Amino acid sequence: MVGVRPWAIFLGGVVLAAIFQLVVTSTFGDSAAMLQVGQKSYARPFIEAELGDDIPTFPDFGHDGQLSYIVARRPFGGEGIDVLESAAFRYRRWLYPALAGGFGTFSPRGTVLGLAVWAAIGFGLAAAALVVIGETYGVRSRLLALGVYLNIGLILSTMIVTSDALGMGLALAGVAAYRKDHRLPAVGLLAAASLTKEQFLVFSIAVAIDAWMAGDRKSAVGFLLLPLGVVAGASVLAVRAFGGSGGLNSNITVPLAGILDASDGWASAYVTLRRATYLTLIGLVLVGPLAVWTRERLIILLSVGWMAGAVLAAELVWREGTDSLRVFASFWPLIALSIAIGFGRSHRRRQSSSIAVG
Repeated sequence: MVGVRPWAIFLGGVVLAAIFQLVVTSTFGDSAAMLQVGQKSYARPFIEAELGDDIPTFPDFGHDGQLSYIVARRPFGGEGIDVLESAAFRYRRWLYPALAGGFGTFSPRGTVLGLAVWAAIGFGLAAAALVVIGETYGVRSRLLALGVYLNIGLILSTMIVTSDALGMGLALAGVAAYRKDHRLPAVGLLAAASLTKEQFLVFSIAVAIDAWMAGDRKSAVGFLLLPLGVVAGASVLAVRAFGGSGGLNSNITVPLAGILDASDGWASAYVTLRRATYLTLIGLVLVGPLAVWTRERLIILLSVGWMAGAVLAAELVWREGTDSLRVFASFWPLIALSIAIGFGRSHRRRQSSSIAVG
């Protein structure tokens, strides 16, 4: 690879994520601040019993990091998980907390560290994979990593230890492996991404369609069925173990209804949250046309998939800008990739024209 070292990009991403996490820790004086434990959260007593009642807490019900912590401490269920509002939903996204807690073997503080470390690994992996994907399209530039390094949604994920960063890293690594014709690692990585967060099935579906259209029917079936089977299996097991519906439909609605319903509250939201929402909407508007500009089938399929996800997302996803930035963080790597491919093709075309004229 000329001028690009994926391992260096990976390490740079890990270090950058660690810096973001240290900012949170130093600001609040405790690494447990990354869990975003809510003052009104049902999870608060469980976490304070393990980490101390002097840990930082946040307004209202807090954020998802606190729930990942509980699953990490009880990866196979057990005492204390009754505080989870939808245990089946949380356990369907099992891989990140299970890894972070050493499958239940780490100490409470070790689990907090594990959540931070795996989020940072995912961040670095996403950056390195994006650069490798670019290389397969003829783009040899470290600047592609900025699609991750400057990705506010993924930065937030590392700071509040949610599954988005690791899921993105695994998904992009799966796409990179596919583009390098490493079929078995690709399907494994895509399945792992889906077990981290089911929204990353978008990558598997896009890769499956691309492989099918390229005539590789056998691989296409594997790319589709294995990740789908993993998510379906995890959902069934979680529902049987913990009851409920698993929240299968809670984040999906009719097209545009979620955006329109949530828009009523944007005007009264904090300026930062409002700007975050608008940034996600800008990504939604840009990603499609830029993908078409590349004329690359896989990029178009991925962009259309994420656009569809955004249009179908429920009000809950769009209500706060920080949530939509994390959920649709995929827009920005795809936009960066599309711009690099598009300009690269235009540059090569101009060079060819100059040579022909000369």
